Amino acid sequence: MHTDPFPDLVVALDFSSGSLADDWLARHYDGIRAASRSPLILKVGLELFSAAGPRWVEKLVASGKRVFLDLKLHDIPNTVGKAALQAARLGVSEMTIHLSGGRGMADAARKQVEQAAHGSAGRTKILGVSVLTSFSEADWAATSQAISGVPSATADSVQRLAKLAQEWGTIDGIVSSPQELKRVRDSAPKLRTVVPGIRPAGSAVSGDDQSRTMAPREAWKNGAAAIVVGRPIIQAADPVAAAASIWEDFQ
Repeated sequence: MHTDPFPDLVVALDFSSGSLADDWLARHYDGIRAASRSPLILKVGLELFSAAGPRWVEKLVASGKRVFLDLKLHDIPNTVGKAALQAARLGVSEMTIHLSGGRGMADAARKQVEQAAHGSAGRTKILGVSVLTSFSEADWAATSQAISGVPSATADSVQRLAKLAQEWGTIDGIVSSPQELKRVRDSAPKLRTVVPGIRPAGSAVSGDDQSRTMAPREAWKNGAAAIVVGRPIIQAADPVAAAASIWEDFQ
């Protein structure tokens, strides 16, 4: 039997407004939390953040919920550092930046989140995004060739980025599809592994644009420290039952 701790469950709040998210949380958050066997984290992405704003996120944090702010920052170091400072001041547990932004950008973000925390152990953790799970192998080969002149397999690119991120020493974790997990663990064992593209057996979601996916149990076996599940839970007829079925899959 697999003996690693169960991964954290990150529920992606893929809603178009704060009021829709509030209504959903009022009806389902307590039940999902009760069904969970590990920490429950709420992910706020670009759509919801753009609609509801930073004050809504701050209110969510103040209510005692653990929040992962997934804005995937990517800009010059000064701009990303200042944005990271504002995100950290909201009290979120984790935030994302693109690893392709380079070491200077990662260093600037880390410096600012440490300033926001005044050196405390409770500072916002920085997760580095590798290759988005929406990329198929063919799409990534074409994109990587356009960038570098040489096509690359997604697993190779993710592994190289993970190794770099650990060498920098400013990144706390890496976001990758579950299909690259084993190589991430081999190349960057110190990094927290946060894994989107989780699709429980039998789940059917509308507008699914994930290409590199895996079932929860397989992702756990491959070393996921946290699994990100959005539409299979929030679009389910019974979100609490949908979340509970994930834990049943680990047995």
